[in-house]
Amino acid sequence: MLSLTVIFALFIAFLAFWVVYLWRTASHLTYLDDWGPDWFAYGVRWCLLRFFGLGGLRFGGMVCVDEKNWDLDRQYLVSWHPHGIYTVLPFLVGPLRMIETTCKIRTKAVGAVASSLFYVPLLREICLCWGARPADREILSMALKNGRTLFITPGGIYEQVHTDPKQEQLYLPKRLGWIRLAIEHGVPLLPSYSFEETRAFSVPEWGMRLARYTARKMNFPIIPLRGRWGLPQIPNPVTITLGIGRPVEVGEPDPNPSDEKVAKVLATYLEHLQEVFDMFKDQSLPPEVAKKGLVVHMRGHLSNTAVLPKYVDVMNTHTHQDSKTKKAS
Repeated sequence: MLSLTVIFALFIAFLAFWVVYLWRTASHLTYLDDWGPDWFAYGVRWCLLRFFGLGGLRFGGMVCVDEKNWDLDRQYLVSWHPHGIYTVLPFLVGPLRMIETTCKIRTKAVGAVASSLFYVPLLREICLCWGARPADREILSMALKNGRTLFITPGGIYEQVHTDPKQEQLYLPKRLGWIRLAIEHGVPLLPSYSFEETRAFSVPEWGMRLARYTARKMNFPIIPLRGRWGLPQIPNPVTITLGIGRPVEVGEPDPNPSDEKVAKVLATYLEHLQEVFDMFKDQSLPPEVAKKGLVVHMRGHLSNTAVLPKYVDVMNTHTHQDSKTKKAS
């Protein structure tokens, strides 16, 4: 039996190796082309789909509001809502190198995920191989400049730790970074909604309180799943459907958009997103949830919120957790 001294020495050795590895491979985070072998990317997807299938979770495909006016060869900034407890949609769609097969977009794509994921061994390699890169503004700008389609979940950690399976709701980030990025680069927005994302996993009542606490303290939420026999529960038997809305044009590139311009683009974006939700909610959500509709909370402050739809809840006060929780968006 290994002594504690040996175990500690092995841990320190691995930690030193991992730090050196991260340092020597830092350039991988800004590499926009396909990273890693196809067999690894597709093999991970095969395993994940089999795991999700154990609980009856599956991908129901895409539904589009107006696919005829969707230029598949064009560059987009694709945003999907909501984040959910643990985002499942990207794992169902699969590696972005096969995006033409699963989402019909023919431009090269990059996905933005939390930077903290790239410090976790193996998970880092999976993210890179699947086409994900840190949600760092410089990296995302570089991707758009290079003609990549960008996939992003605007709600981030804050929306994740406020997930409610009984109410479809969004929390728009303070800086509205994805809207500003699209305007700065003149790239149209493509709003989408991941139906049933919030019910893919179950969390005990105390679990979300722990998630919000750890998100405040570490910027990395720990969310325990409800389980059986001391083991985490496998995913719930739901069908996740991706609803795609009509593109939102943002005009010519504007490196310094005003709050007024951002507000107008956001207003159009929310109208298109609401259109997606209303069109497919009855066929994609439980009746009692669909009936409640979509609640949109806006955490940021714009000088011209009057142009926003009336149903948007502009949060005028910030809670303690709101002020300390950092976001990737």
